[in-house]
Amino acid sequence: NAFSDSTLAFLTTTLEEEYKNLGITVEDTEIYQHEQAKFIKLYISQPNGSMIAYGLQYYTIYNNKAINITMHSYVGPLTAEDEALLSDIVDSTYFDTASAVTEPTTSPSAPDSNKDRAVSDRFRFENILFALLITIALYALPIVIYRYAVRKSPVPSGAAKIITGLYGVFSFLLTLIILNKSQWVISGGAIVLWSYVNYRLLRAGKKTDDNCGTDCINDSAAQERTEGEDTYEQTNSQTEGKMLFCRNCGTPLSVESEYCHKCGTKSH
Repeated sequence: NAFSDSTLAFLTTTLEEEYKNLGITVEDTEIYQHEQAKFIKLYISQPNGSMIAYGLQYYTIYNNKAINITMHSYVGPLTAEDEALLSDIVDSTYFDTASAVTEPTTSPSAPDSNKDRAVSDRFRFENILFALLITIALYALPIVIYRYAVRKSPVPSGAAKIITGLYGVFSFLLTLIILNKSQWVISGGAIVLWSYVNYRLLRAGKKTDDNCGTDCINDSAAQERTEGEDTYEQTNSQTEGKMLFCRNCGTPLSVESEYCHKCGTKSH
């Protein structure tokens, strides 16, 4: 290519704006003259966790195609030897077709291959499965353990609401620590959903009275025993006072009598 200085200045300014939007800082720029094309040489840096990643990039447009050759360093700024190596790589680049110079009229697209690769990796099956397992372990596993391994019985409605509410708050605070701000809203929605699931897990099983829980079961059993005793006593009281007659001599006998007091015949 044979871009004019004003065109290269325009490209440089546009690249700086594009990189700024991506969180990349352009530390310095200069024009590098290749045998076949002019490159914009950019010294860049960007956050990488708790550290800073540094880079040197050669950028050009050849036959209406954006081309960049970049070297990154994650252990500090690039050394003179690193820059010399990258310069040799650029110098060894050969374009086998002549450039048709077209002055760009729109903003060039900043290289975004690393970002696309990161998005692609994020949606790989094993990553999705791992994220699902982590989500279940964080939001539901403690509730499942408490319900089925510790308590082993349904939780009353009021207590279940308190437990799911407190655990939801704890989960949200935990996500504030391990996630970035852009994921807080998504995480908050997931917590609301899992809180409902946890509530249903705590309430699952044979229903009990919401006010007294398992105590009502004990009271109900006691009541059934009392009613049974009352029925037995009522049956006995109904038989009291009834008279039997001796089958031999016809003498009246009480139901408790085993033998006739007159003739001695067994009454039962």
